[in-house]
Amino acid sequence: MADTGALLAKVVGPERVLTEDRAPEEYGHDESLAAVARRPQLVVRPVSTAEVSRIVAVAATRHVPVTARGTGTGLSRACVPAADGIVVSFERMSRVRGPPLRRPRRGRW
Repeated sequence: MADTGALLAKVVGPERVLTEDRAPEEYGHDESLAAVARRPQLVVRPVSTAEVSRIVAVAATRHVPVTARGTGTGLSRACVPAADGIVVSFERMSRVRGPPLRRPRRGRW
């Protein structure tokens, strides 16, 4: 996993890659009462969609599971990382960009 961490540090910078021993405990669970916490091998904190794309590409070529994480306030255990996986934390991404949403026509959803 050290090699993966080095590759990811080239993508986002070493200050935005946390190793298992440096990752705070909250990256291993959400607010679900039934969730069993699991500390991720790495936490990567991108600031752009381009970085996210490169992170996923690195993980895919190395066959490393990726778990997406927002703020960790969910109750569905969706942000509990896979064993030997990484967490991509979106906490530093503050804007959503994309095509403008069209309003549905009246009476239709």
